[in-house]
Amino acid sequence: MDKYIISSGLIYNDKNQILLAQHTPEFGEGHYWYIPGGTANKGENAIDALRREIKEETNIDISIIGKLVYVVKHTNYKRAWYSDIYVYKIKDWSGDIKINDPDGDTVKLKWFDAKQAIIAIKKVPFQVMSEPLIYYLEGKKPKKEWSYTEHIDSRIELL
Repeated sequence: MDKYIISSGLIYNDKNQILLAQHTPEFGEGHYWYIPGGTANKGENAIDALRREIKEETNIDISIIGKLVYVVKHTNYKRAWYSDIYVYKIKDWSGDIKINDPDGDTVKLKWFDAKQAIIAIKKVPFQVMSEPLIYYLEGKKPKKEWSYTEHIDSRIELL
């Protein structure tokens, strides 16, 4: 099984709005809004990937990375890969927000209040991405680790 490290960041403005990026379709799914981030390059750790991906998708520089909000451990037997997804709260950042994505995966950037963000994220076609983030944004007691298994028949199980 291939292994991937994925890092994403919760970025807030001074109005306490969260920045979401609209991504191109993956695995035949439509466009969706999610927090900026992406997959680590070979030899890159989660923090380095976070800084690079945020810069690529939003053109901003992270000054201070806050706490690790949660980790998702995802085993996907259908596609024969395993991923660790790290979600951090960004404490401080600078720069003018604009798309700077060399991969062309980011289509739009937009600030959302928490309620709007939850509505948008509920449309994400990947439970392993949407469920923990919605749980966090709804202000529920945070879980530090979520573990999912995606079976060959596409059934997803939260362990």
